[in-house]
Amino acid sequence: MQDLRLMLLLFGVITIIVLFLHGVWARRKERSALFYDQKTKDQNQKEDDVLLQILDEEGVGEVKILKKAPPNVEKNAFDKAHHKKIPSQTKYQALKFDSSVACVTASSFAQISETETQLQKKSDDLSHQSKETHHPSIQKEQKVLVLHVAAHSSRNFSGETLLKSILNSHFQFGDMNIFHRYLTLTGERITLFSLANMVKPGFFDLKKMAHFSTPGISIFMTLPCYGHASENFKLMLQSAQKIADELGGLVLDDQRQMITPQKLEDYNALIRSTPHL
Repeated sequence: MQDLRLMLLLFGVITIIVLFLHGVWARRKERSALFYDQKTKDQNQKEDDVLLQILDEEGVGEVKILKKAPPNVEKNAFDKAHHKKIPSQTKYQALKFDSSVACVTASSFAQISETETQLQKKSDDLSHQSKETHHPSIQKEQKVLVLHVAAHSSRNFSGETLLKSILNSHFQFGDMNIFHRYLTLTGERITLFSLANMVKPGFFDLKKMAHFSTPGISIFMTLPCYGHASENFKLMLQSAQKIADELGGLVLDDQRQMITPQKLEDYNALIRSTPHL
């Protein structure tokens, strides 16, 4: 019994010593951590001070944040560009010619509406002319400018698809059962150019368009013509290209060959050599 008490006493003393030593060790560790943190903060602060001093010596001031430009700046710039005056005379810059195939392509068909506006303005200036001026006498020599829109290889254009594309290009069905592009002036419709079937006899039967197909169409205008022939021809060329793009066809010249820049120049030379009405 005496031995048991002695062992318990000895165990208690050892436990107290262990707890005391653990407390001392934990306190020293905490002090070391605090000292390290303080030392690190002091070192970082010192580095920041040195960096600021270097920046001051280099003449670098406080960093400024650029504010985002007001959203209406870009809009105003667009409005100014949009309201710029469009020149009355335009060139064939919209046409590009592939190096492999001399096939005409148009960058934007919005120019068709622009050309129509120009024609309408010029027609207003000439509205005082008589109907005899609108319809020249037979004695004047007439010339015809022709463009073809043909399907690839041995394929044909479907009648329904073709009709939709023709109407989208603002042609109207009229005299001789073919389509015409009109300019309306003081209640009178003036034909700028016309569109016919490439295959003889050349006319269309609207009732049979669903069962109709053709290898191509022909678009033509006569010289001399009303207004400015060069702008009328440009509008005709753009209309032909629009239909060709929609149907996956090709624009050909009057010889049914790939149209080239030289051929376009020949057309323009013929227009320049023709007297105005």
